[in-house]
Amino acid sequence: MAEFGSTTQIIALINLPLLMFAMLYLLFNIITVPYIGKPLIVFLLLCSALADYAMKNMSVVIDSDMVRNFVETTTREAMDLVTPRAMIYVFIFGVLPSLWVIFVKINYRSRAKEIKQRLLYAFISVIIPLLIAPLCYKEYVSFGRNHSVVRHYINTFNYISAVNRYYKKSRNAHHEFVILDEKPI
Repeated sequence: MAEFGSTTQIIALINLPLLMFAMLYLLFNIITVPYIGKPLIVFLLLCSALADYAMKNMSVVIDSDMVRNFVETTTREAMDLVTPRAMIYVFIFGVLPSLWVIFVKINYRSRAKEIKQRLLYAFISVIIPLLIAPLCYKEYVSFGRNHSVVRHYINTFNYISAVNRYYKKSRNAHHEFVILDEKPI
């Protein structure tokens, strides 16, 4: 094991924000399309503010079980969580950025130019991780293996994947039991 502060670890630490930016840019490059881009971004901002508040102030990690708890909670229990502090937090980190997104004018080019430019930027945002990964692959894998809980703190991706996992679990929970082989053993 290399000592902390080795050259590759420092490079990995410096490149991590660039790697995260490239992945987030790719996501927002895909979803920012006329008519559905802004509402989707506003929805993500508000959900991210709520999820971030829960993670920071209630010391919870959002996973499929937490989504299940959220879905199964009663109105009274939910209202107990609506505090002035929570409303201020969501207003500052969800509503204000959402208002900014709503009022910012996006100038789209012609369809062909827009697609060409988006493909170029998507290509760049895919190439960046592919160039960074070989330099620091061992450090990223080691860190990810030893600190797997960190992936739960990447807010934008975490609650989306948690809702998806909850949906898959709940969908599979209602399957009827079927005997596949009726021959006795």
